[in-house]
Amino acid sequence: MSSWPPDPVFPFKCRAPGPAAFAWRLSAPERERRVRDAVACAAEGDAHLGAFDHLDLQTALAANAATPSGAWDDPPDASTFWRKSMAQGRPGLLEGIPFAAKSLFCAPPMPTGPGTRLPVPVDARGPGPALAALQAAGALLIGMTRTTEFALGNYNLGHPMPRNPLPYADASATGGSSGGSACAVGGRLVPLALGTDTGGSVRIPAALCGVVGYKSSASLVSCEGVYPLSPALDSVGVLAQDVGLAELAVRAMTGCAPAPVTLSQLRLGVCDTMNSDLDRPVDHAWRRVLSCLLRAGVTLIPIDLPGLDRIGAIYAELVPYQLREYLGKGLLKRYYGLLDPVAQARMAPAMSMTQARADELLGLRVELAERARVALRGLHGWIAPATPCLAPPLASLDSVEAVMRFNARVSLQARPVNVYDQCAVTIPAQWPDMALPVGIQIAAGQGEDAQVLGIARALSHLYAEA
Repeated sequence: MSSWPPDPVFPFKCRAPGPAAFAWRLSAPERERRVRDAVACAAEGDAHLGAFDHLDLQTALAANAATPSGAWDDPPDASTFWRKSMAQGRPGLLEGIPFAAKSLFCAPPMPTGPGTRLPVPVDARGPGPALAALQAAGALLIGMTRTTEFALGNYNLGHPMPRNPLPYADASATGGSSGGSACAVGGRLVPLALGTDTGGSVRIPAALCGVVGYKSSASLVSCEGVYPLSPALDSVGVLAQDVGLAELAVRAMTGCAPAPVTLSQLRLGVCDTMNSDLDRPVDHAWRRVLSCLLRAGVTLIPIDLPGLDRIGAIYAELVPYQLREYLGKGLLKRYYGLLDPVAQARMAPAMSMTQARADELLGLRVELAERARVALRGLHGWIAPATPCLAPPLASLDSVEAVMRFNARVSLQARPVNVYDQCAVTIPAQWPDMALPVGIQIAAGQGEDAQVLGIARALSHLYAEA
């Protein structure tokens, strides 16, 4: 299989500065020069792709004028380590690498927020642990990327949405809600971006845009400093041009390094029920992936993932209910007409929902997570396509009904990971006869991030050699 992503043909020429192996900490003038170059590059491409909500040289320079100390309690040990290293003149793990963050992340002096016209408060105490850790490791924040309204779904009708950079000419959707981050990475505007993942919001757009998408264990990376959607299901994620760069970002945030993996000793679960209704191109790629794994000596074990027919209720009811509780029912009623039409449709069931029903769904989530843990005993994880379909043309998403159908279908493979309280990585698979990439998702239990990253690294090498 050929390596993916290829260098796409875009109507702009600039490419974001990539990772550089510095032997020393960058000087202030060199950091400023790299910020200027990165912003200029991203601005040229963003005029065509629309990935960014905010991209401004002066705020980017201000955001990178000094390494942040972080405004939140208990910063990650990894973040503290990199701050001390850089204070001693040693380079950070991500020294000089430009990155973007989804607009949900608090990142003063850059304007941030949940992509809404509603008058909602936004916490501006300072960057939370995840974003501060990347900056402490030397990464350069250059802008904030677009999100769907309140990160509620994959597409909006009343807000500007990014366009999928692969292939540019076909004007297809990125998916969401971290679609701006996926677009920026897939379009080579930045090599790295932060996103959030409540039901596939990192992995879906990563898969559709041909990049790597990592969803952390909820207990591993703090969601402080990130605008919430559903505290029960929210997690921080990373989008990157390759697995190696994603690993560096995760290590900077957590200290977690990928575990070594021997393919011939790997045991992965495969759920045929989940994969029974794939679009033809996805099914074709999926079968090729399975053949690659078997030839490499990977043991594939049939498994039954619990409650696949019940997970939809959690997202139709519990997720918007928890957002309603955070925003306040009164505020939503007062400004309901300002919501995007898709967000209105998503929020409608929550407006009359009771706490008793929410508790019932929270109990269901706990039950399914335990049953999934039992189903994976003796396995290193499970594998599936990240989405059952390819990126749809933007022209096909022309009504609330069309967007709701797309949202329900594209999320089928991704949502169980959040409900099961797991971690996951999606990596792109591509053969020369495929027009669009297909994301392959590897998931494992809570806290097994090092293992899932190690599997992703091993499989990405396998695909490149196939």
